[in-house]
Amino acid sequence: SYASLPAHSKGFHVYGPAEQGWKFFRCRFDYLDEDFYYSGTNNASEFKFFGCHSIRSRTAHAVFDNAQSLNIEYFGCDIEQFFGDMFKVTSAGAGAIKMYCGSVIAFDRADTTLTYILNCLGAMSSNQQPVLFSGVRFELHDDYTNLILLTTAKSTVVKFDKCVFYDT
Repeated sequence: SYASLPAHSKGFHVYGPAEQGWKFFRCRFDYLDEDFYYSGTNNASEFKFFGCHSIRSRTAHAVFDNAQSLNIEYFGCDIEQFFGDMFKVTSAGAGAIKMYCGSVIAFDRADTTLTYILNCLGAMSSNQQPVLFSGVRFELHDDYTNLILLTTAKSTVVKFDKCVFYDT
């Protein structure tokens, strides 16, 4: 359950300007508060994930708090049974997030906190788009899991291509 996951078990904190172009092959990210937190003022970009699996993230799978955190791509990855937001973009965050194939399974926190697959608190500019999901299977469990929250007047392009959605 959400309450049994420790808040102190952080994953990767990627701080620009130096980090760029990391690649992960068949990795597991299990029971972390946040799997990835991208911050700083430059880079923290071009991360690629191949066949990876994340399970039971507490707060978010990935938080984008850097305007240059771009081109984050997932190929055949599964992000499952998480209790917070999958992708959280702060007011200082970026985008160009792409996910090809794989599964996304979202659970709520057993309270009234709304959670999202894409929680976009900031405004992604045109060079930081799009957000693309292609061939992904989504499951939204419980009453407070949602697909997208966009809280900006600027346009953000989110595209779903050949995806399957389940509300359980």
